[in-house]
Amino acid sequence: MDELRLTGDGSHTLYSPEYGQTYHSRFGAIEESRHVFLQGVRLEELLKRNETVTLLEIGFGTGLNFWLSARPFLTGNRRLNYRAVEARLLPGEIFSRLNHARLLGLDEPFGAFLRWRTDLDEKNPGTHSFRYNTLRMELFPGDALQADYAENSCHGVYLDAFSPDKNPELWSVDFLQRLYRALKPGGLLATYSSRRSVREALTACGFCVEKRPGPRGKREILSAYKP
Repeated sequence: MDELRLTGDGSHTLYSPEYGQTYHSRFGAIEESRHVFLQGVRLEELLKRNETVTLLEIGFGTGLNFWLSARPFLTGNRRLNYRAVEARLLPGEIFSRLNHARLLGLDEPFGAFLRWRTDLDEKNPGTHSFRYNTLRMELFPGDALQADYAENSCHGVYLDAFSPDKNPELWSVDFLQRLYRALKPGGLLATYSSRRSVREALTACGFCVEKRPGPRGKREILSAYKP
């Protein structure tokens, strides 16, 4: 079973014995997610330009990227469409132990999510939908290679799979090409990996790749722009 761990900014992460990796940086889960993903797709700019923002995440994990992204949509009339893929969806009991909702002041929507997770019929194949006010999440609990990615449908992509050593198929040119097609022109893909093979694969797909300074504990990360 995944192990609960406290990170440097006081927020929780999980350690996966199966993959031998934590879901987030030990220096700070919330800090890392904000820096790598929200800033990586320029979410603040997307909020200013669009009534509805559509994001795609590969690797839903603890849901932290979703809650950080959702927070600014809970006031006003902006809407978030969030699409996520997760091969190993965590049980509700594990979600309930994480302190992200408390730290972010999201106890009420997180409570609704926990009730949804408890009632989720995982025997029913396909995508499951969670709704709360102006939030809509479509979650595909299965292999990311089998999910459907509508072309030109997303403003931003969070590529948050386990590392290329552990999940090489989710960092291949073939898979990244699918993410490229899913993005709208001008959209951004953000990821924590700055490995040369990842940069080269993104470039081969047609992305314009930019190195960015990483959060605490990591020198560089990537954002990739679709012209």
